[in-house]
Amino acid sequence: DWPGNVRELQNAMERAVLVSQGGEIGPEALPFYSGNTPPPGSGKSLAEAESVHIHKVLQESEWNISRAARLLQIDRVTLYNKMKRYALRRDR
Repeated sequence: DWPGNVRELQNAMERAVLVSQGGEIGPEALPFYSGNTPPPGSGKSLAEAESVHIHKVLQESEWNISRAARLLQIDRVTLYNKMKRYALRRDR
């Protein structure tokens, strides 16, 4: 069962293809709800859910801002603004 709508499924598959970098698409590339992604109705605010999702995509893209923005389907400037708003930084 897919928990979202068809458009979300299409976006998930496109992201899996990009994350796989041309190789096989393994389970780690599929965005099923994990401990880091709040399931629907988990009580998290939209801002918290957005912050967690953006952080996960940044990690999947190895903090490549252009790739992460493409996966999120937002402009790079928008991604930078959201990273600043949520204080998302790469741990080194």
